[in-house]
Amino acid sequence: MRVLKTLVTFCSLFLVASAAPATQKDSVMSSIATFSEAVQANKDAINRYHGGSLAAIPVGQKCYDCWYALREAHSKLTDAKFTPSESEEVVKQFTSLNQDSIDLLNLYRDKAPVLNQASVSFIVPIMMQALFREADDYSAALQALMPEKDIAPMKQITVDHKAAWDEAFAAYDPTRNTAPVQQWKSLMSVFSPALTYLI
Repeated sequence: MRVLKTLVTFCSLFLVASAAPATQKDSVMSSIATFSEAVQANKDAINRYHGGSLAAIPVGQKCYDCWYALREAHSKLTDAKFTPSESEEVVKQFTSLNQDSIDLLNLYRDKAPVLNQASVSFIVPIMMQALFREADDYSAALQALMPEKDIAPMKQITVDHKAAWDEAFAAYDPTRNTAPVQQWKSLMSVFSPALTYLI
């Protein structure tokens, strides 16, 4: 009987621990992992792209997935502040994520020649702008939850990201190939949620 009671007590404690709500840090770490996966999928898609309007649709879908993952991450934040140790972990993960994002921007910069030759060059800067704005908003929201000492590193992350973003953005000519074509209808259906956010 004593063994049975001990077993029941242990199971009860386990269930209580399992049911405990995730902390703000746990939620952010999970969101960062999800976004990191979206960035990697976007890298794979842009690496496979070698030209053409219709071939750009999968790239656009992965770009949208990145934007959506950031949007979702931002929506999950609460007013709960990070502890100093939690904040350090978040900054570390966000720094790693930022490097992945910079690598993605560099890929978009390098692919600019083939995208500019296709009839989609006008849309790339718009999507890049949507992603940048969402990332900037999310970073600012995270900073509001951090101790003062961790805000400076987060701001530096933004500076580094902006430098890479400026280079990638400058590689595109949004005025090129602006005559309406039927293929754009499919592209616009992919990008419309982010375009709505920009407007």
